[in-house]
Amino acid sequence: GWPSNDAPESFWQTPVEKGAARLAELMRHYRPDVVVTYDENGFYGHPDHIQAHRITMAALEMTEDLAPKVYWTTMPRSAMRRFGEIMREFHPDMPE
Repeated sequence: GWPSNDAPESFWQTPVEKGAARLAELMRHYRPDVVVTYDENGFYGHPDHIQAHRITMAALEMTEDLAPKVYWTTMPRSAMRRFGEIMREFHPDMPE
């Protein structure tokens, strides 16, 4: 919900097709066996992380002939709760 997310040059604003095409080109060049990205919620809702998920998954569709293994990041809920507490100490306006 921060105004910076609306900046036209922010990663969040990158068209998925454009980012996916660029990433697919890199995947075809490097031919990874494994790709790691965020889940559809961007791990904790960060707009750039959500966009990274969207772009990565679209690039994987474009390069389905490569068929790398795909892993989404994860962390214990207790660690995420603690992370939220720490973030709210520094940014009291953050939602719970």
